[in-house]
Amino acid sequence: MFALHSFLMRIEMKNENEIWFHYTYGVVRVIGRKLELIYSLTISRVLGGVRPTDSDDPCRAEIEVREIVFESMKAEDPETIL
Repeated sequence: MFALHSFLMRIEMKNENEIWFHYTYGVVRVIGRKLELIYSLTISRVLGGVRPTDSDDPCRAEIEVREIVFESMKAEDPETIL
């Protein structure tokens, strides 16, 4: 799945382990560890995409995306994409 920047309304850093991307159709939550770099690259419009971290990624100790959760504005239950 992907979310187009043209529908992005705002970005919130909830804490160092969660970022919320608010789109016109819902919210995409990125959950992991040490996500400040993803947030700052997104705010500066440098980041092109986010994906879950592979288990053998050597940078996992520095930054880790555990899951990406898509929540539709119309759906009652969020759909989790791992």
